[in-house]
Amino acid sequence: MDINLIEGRTAQETAYLTLRNAAMVGTFKAGQQITIRGVAEKLDMSATPIREAFRRLSTERAFTVLENRRIMIPKLNQSRLEELIELRVSLETHAAVRAIAHLSDRRIETLIQLDNEANEALKKKDHATVVVTNQKFHSSLYKSNPEQIIMPMIESVWLQIGPVLKNAARSAMLLEHDYHIDIIGALKDRDTKALSKAIESDIRTSILLK
Repeated sequence: MDINLIEGRTAQETAYLTLRNAAMVGTFKAGQQITIRGVAEKLDMSATPIREAFRRLSTERAFTVLENRRIMIPKLNQSRLEELIELRVSLETHAAVRAIAHLSDRRIETLIQLDNEANEALKKKDHATVVVTNQKFHSSLYKSNPEQIIMPMIESVWLQIGPVLKNAARSAMLLEHDYHIDIIGALKDRDTKALSKAIESDIRTSILLK
């Protein structure tokens, strides 16, 4: 597991945020089982904050706490995956359209840089970086709106869809089209219809490829 401690926080908050981030970027596989003790050793922490972190994250449906004190990453059947994809499309197209009026040229340059970083990582088959950079791209766009209140909802969906994201990044190598370019073009033109279409295509294509 690629998990790093977060400095300047309590052990409980560090455990929660670290495990939440790890789940969101696809560190764990669907159906995988892990132990509180194993994670505690990995983070060099006591079991108490780890246990509390998993309890909190289980309410967000990122993990399932089993009776034998093991932790399981929920399996994603096709029906649930489709539901999460539809939620992503609805939430993220809304967030993007609401953000477009607040988008500066500087923020667009940031998005271009993040897309370039993702493409470089893809060439190197660094799938973990592809996932992280892709999420930075989308969150940077949505957070352009200073009044946005939707990111916690979007992140909740990212958290539940996390187990398939690294495979999605591997599948992205098969794509001949970079939908981030379409997103950036629509942002430059302030074209909300084209933006919604590009966001939807980006989400559906990246997740549904097998």
